[in-house]
Amino acid sequence: MGNILNALKGMLANKNTITILGVLIGVVAIYFVYDNRVKSATTLISVYYVRENVTSNTQLKEEMLDKVQVNSNITKTYKGLVTNLGQITTGSGKDVEYFYVNYDHNLTAGQLLSTEDLVSPSDKLPNKTYNLDENLKQFDITVDLNLTQGNSIAPGNSIDLWVLGKDDNKDIIFGRFVENLEVIDVVDSKWITTAGNESGVPKFLITAVDEDTWLLLKKSERLNGYQFKLVPVVRDKAYDPEVPTAVVSDTIKSIIEANTSYISY
Repeated sequence: MGNILNALKGMLANKNTITILGVLIGVVAIYFVYDNRVKSATTLISVYYVRENVTSNTQLKEEMLDKVQVNSNITKTYKGLVTNLGQITTGSGKDVEYFYVNYDHNLTAGQLLSTEDLVSPSDKLPNKTYNLDENLKQFDITVDLNLTQGNSIAPGNSIDLWVLGKDDNKDIIFGRFVENLEVIDVVDSKWITTAGNESGVPKFLITAVDEDTWLLLKKSERLNGYQFKLVPVVRDKAYDPEVPTAVVSDTIKSIIEANTSYISY
């Protein structure tokens, strides 16, 4: 036993031996890190997508859906991807009922299915349409009493949209993103207008933007990891239709576009 200990002490006292052991340990560590990254990058998950175009307020059916395997890393970017039908159904057996496509969404054939695009039968909102210019699309901003300054934002107000979130370095972002949006309506969770109702609790600010801006704002809602939140700020002047609605932050726009894309199969 003593001879073995002496031999080990001798080896550890040898600088060359220490160097070789250090190199071996480093190689083993690098191998395990690399192996874990490769496995992570090549792990596949099965997610649902729609086989056909599905318009807003349409109830899904089993025959509309199919599954495809995608890289698991996609969940870091896209919220709510559907991996099992239990996420988008209620009831069981003959009483199974599928979710509806949300009132402000349309699904394109081949689009990956997300719970962000859907609403359960019990939460389905009544249809409420607005007379919008044909070049505009309705965009609804999720709010509460605090974000609406105690339900003080009203139809006809002009607002800017600021973004609160984090960048790639996890540093906090807070900046103006889109300016001069008209508030068309303010509604509660039952889709009832809250303007003039002191006890009303606003859920959505209804606005309208061009398609490119609409797409950019929709993408901002889907970013995982960036924790983007849209914050409406009332402008100190009435809405002026002669002043265009515009995206004013290239930095925020770049973050959104670099981390989202349209995916179809």
